[in-house]
Amino acid sequence: MRKTFCLSCLFLVLFITGCSNNTEDNSKNMQDLISNQNKITMVEIIQGGIKQKGLTVDDDEIIQELLGKIEGIPLTRLKEKEDNEFMYARIQDDSLYYVNFHIEHDESRFFPTLVGNIFTWSDGYIYVVDIDSMAGDERTIAYLSAPEYKDIYAWLSEQWKWALGNETY
Repeated sequence: MRKTFCLSCLFLVLFITGCSNNTEDNSKNMQDLISNQNKITMVEIIQGGIKQKGLTVDDDEIIQELLGKIEGIPLTRLKEKEDNEFMYARIQDDSLYYVNFHIEHDESRFFPTLVGNIFTWSDGYIYVVDIDSMAGDERTIAYLSAPEYKDIYAWLSEQWKWALGNETY
C-alpha cells in the first residue's frame, strides 16, 4: 500500500511538472503576426540598415499581393541569444528591406497604427517582430523563417526599382 501511494505521488509530481513546463508556442505562421490584414491601408518599405530610404505604398492591389506572398510562411521563435546573434550583423546591412504594415488611424491617434513588420534579406531569411510583445515590459519576441524566401526579397526589390522610376507610386 505504501509503495503504491509513493508511486502515485511520484507520478502526480511528474505529471504536474511536465504540464507546467513552458508551453509557449515556439512556431507561428506569418499571418499570426500581422493583425487586421483586411484593414491594412498603407505599407512602408524601407531599404537599408544605415543608409535608409523609404517608400510608402497605399495601392491596395500591391498590398494584397505582398500579403499573399508572405501568407503561411512558417516562423520559429528566437531565444534572446539567437535573436541577438542573428540581428547583430544584419541590422546594419544596407541591402535589407524593412516593411511596416499600417491600418488607418482613428480619431484618438494622429498616426496610422502599426499592425506588423518584417525584415528580409537577399539570402531568403525573413525576421518578424511580434508587435504585441513590443507594448509590454518584457523582451520583444522575434521569429525567423528558414532561408527559403528569396522570391519575396526579389519582389520587394522589383517594387523598389519600379517606384524609383514612377513618382506617383
